[in-house]
Amino acid sequence: MAGAVVRGAESTSIPDSKGAVPGKNYKIFASRGCRIVAAITGYWQAPILHAVLYLGSAMSEISKPLQVYVVEDSPIIRRLLASIIDAAGGELVGSSAGAESAIADLSTLQPDLILIDLRLNSGSGFDVLKALQERKLVSSAIKVVLTNHANAEYENLSLSLGANGFFDKSSETSQVLALISALAAERRR
Repeated sequence: MAGAVVRGAESTSIPDSKGAVPGKNYKIFASRGCRIVAAITGYWQAPILHAVLYLGSAMSEISKPLQVYVVEDSPIIRRLLASIIDAAGGELVGSSAGAESAIADLSTLQPDLILIDLRLNSGSGFDVLKALQERKLVSSAIKVVLTNHANAEYENLSLSLGANGFFDKSSETSQVLALISALAAERRR
C-alpha cells in the first residue's frame, strides 16, 4: 500500500511556527504558492496534516471560500466529500463521474483544489491529470488523487502528470479531510 506522498516534500524542524510542537519532525509540502506543514508520525511515517499552513498567492482572496471540484464516480463518496467541504466552510463548485465532463468543466472553472479518483465511469483520473497538464488548465489548483487503487506505479504516474498529492482511500482519507479543513480555514482568515 502506498503512503501519502506530496510533491516537493522536505524534512525540517519548525521551532517558531504557529501550532508546531518542539522536537517533532515535520515535512513541508510546497506547490504553486502553497506551503503545507505536516507532522510525521512514528510508525508509518505518514504525514498528518496540522493547522500549520502557509499560503501564498494561490489562496490570497480571503473573501472567497475554498473552491473545490471533485472527480469521483461513486455518488456516495461525492456526497460525503460535498458534506465535508461544506462543513469545512468550502464551496463545491462542481463534480463529475467521468473524465471528459471533468475536463470540460475544468476548462472554464478555477477551483483551488481538485480531488481526483483514478477509476471513473468513463475515462480515468490519469486522463484528467494528463489533459490538465497538456492544456495548462487550472495550473494554480492543488490536485489531489484519492483512490482505492493505491500502488507505487499509479502514485508515480499521478505525480508525473501533475498531482500534488496521492492518498489511499482505504487508509488515508482522514488526511485528505484534514487538508480540506486546513485550506478552508485559511481562506476564512
